[in-house]
Amino acid sequence: MHIAEWEAGRPTPQGNKYIFLWLATFIVVLVATVSVFRPSLFALCFLIAWFFLSQKIFKRIIPRYNESWDEVFDRLLSDYEPLNLSAWEHLKHQAETEGLTARIVSNWHREEARSVWPEKKPDLKFLHKATDSNKESGEK
Repeated sequence: MHIAEWEAGRPTPQGNKYIFLWLATFIVVLVATVSVFRPSLFALCFLIAWFFLSQKIFKRIIPRYNESWDEVFDRLLSDYEPLNLSAWEHLKHQAETEGLTARIVSNWHREEARSVWPEKKPDLKFLHKATDSNKESGEK
């Protein structure tokens, strides 16, 4: 879940995509360069240039690579149709006053989930059992 990733301080999904694609491409180019040119000054210069150039390339290819978590959730929540309107209004009020934080979104998500999947309370049989003192007070 994205909220847990936000609370843990991990990169956003687009940030993960950027890091993965850039690193995978850099490793492929590194292996290809070293295998073709062997360790040489040209290979070192090429890899240093590719290190910076590839970052610029992937920043243009991958949209929202540096998007923050509050921007991610702002975008996701702007398309969301809420089920629990009171929780939604509370989320909007808190976001206006405190900003959009992981704690606020997590609390709202918990309330929204309760409206979709209400907590099932177990039917405890002993609650229906009458004790001797209840029988006596009930008979009198």
